Amino acid sequence: MARKPYQWPADGKPAVIQQHSVAKHDVLRAYLIDYIQTLVVSPQQDQLRLTVVDGFAGGGIYVHDTTRQTVYGSPFAFLQSAEAAAELLNRGRQKLLQMNIDYFFVELDANAYASLQRTLVAQGYGPRIGQDIRLFNSAFESQVDPILQFIAKKSPKAGRSIFLLDQYGYSDVPTAQIRGIFQTLPAAEVILTFNVDSFLTYASDSETTKKTLADIGIPDALRGRTIEDIKRSEKDWRLYIQSCLYRELVEACGARYYTLFSFAPRVTATTGWCTCHSTRVPGMSWRACIGARTTISSTMAVPASICFAVWATAPIVTGHLPARARSVSASMTSPANRASRR
Repeated sequence: MARKPYQWPADGKPAVIQQHSVAKHDVLRAYLIDYIQTLVVSPQQDQLRLTVVDGFAGGGIYVHDTTRQTVYGSPFAFLQSAEAAAELLNRGRQKLLQMNIDYFFVELDANAYASLQRTLVAQGYGPRIGQDIRLFNSAFESQVDPILQFIAKKSPKAGRSIFLLDQYGYSDVPTAQIRGIFQTLPAAEVILTFNVDSFLTYASDSETTKKTLADIGIPDALRGRTIEDIKRSEKDWRLYIQSCLYRELVEACGARYYTLFSFAPRVTATTGWCTCHSTRVPGMSWRACIGARTTISSTMAVPASICFAVWATAPIVTGHLPARARSVSASMTSPANRASRR
């Protein structure tokens, strides 16, 4: 299964991260803060139950490729967002809300796993490792079944959970595992990254491309059309293929509702990395993702170094291709610029 190509050397140095990935983490943080608040439906509710799973957790710490600032990864987006949401939820409460959140961080690469352990300890989370924070130095597919069993036992009614599957490539999207998640946990949310740009670079009418689509579980994604025909007849063929891929991918995974976020490495690009939020819960995709994009839009500034595009949130409808809702011609600001704006 594909993993992030970031390299955490054995000497403990952080991996290098680019701005589009920083933007992706910002969307995740904003989404999580908003999402967690939607789980508290009454002032009388005294406990919030949630499990979060990062299936490709990485080493937890990076250095920005241009600003050289330290950037913390997705495990810290989960932990810090929960802390921020708890602070907001407990304002004005006489009895504090109990945040019953369990964290599963899975990472296959040994150096990245060691880096994540060190960084969690350095940031004060050491005493929680083995308690509410669980670390696994293994592949996601080898841990998904016991994780599902844990969540089903903890939350037998709905299995409220969030799975972040930020795999770097495209050839090994875990559609079978995602389908199993939705079948076992009706209220699960899955956030999946797919490297569309890489796929489009190498896509052709070859047997290799056909096998890749079949292996992912979406052999009919192009609806019987050839790559050559699409390139010849579609004005924006890259965007057309991207739409086909995601619609079929989400349906193959068993989701009913989805929201797409597109992250391009430059402002003129129409493709890059797509992050797809999918769920079987009507309304949740709208509520939390709209909150996330509202928060993110307030942090944008020009000149742009990364194009952030928001796509329509929509239910899965047979024969439907998601229409592009809007594209924001502005960037997620760099960490330094964001700090200066606060």
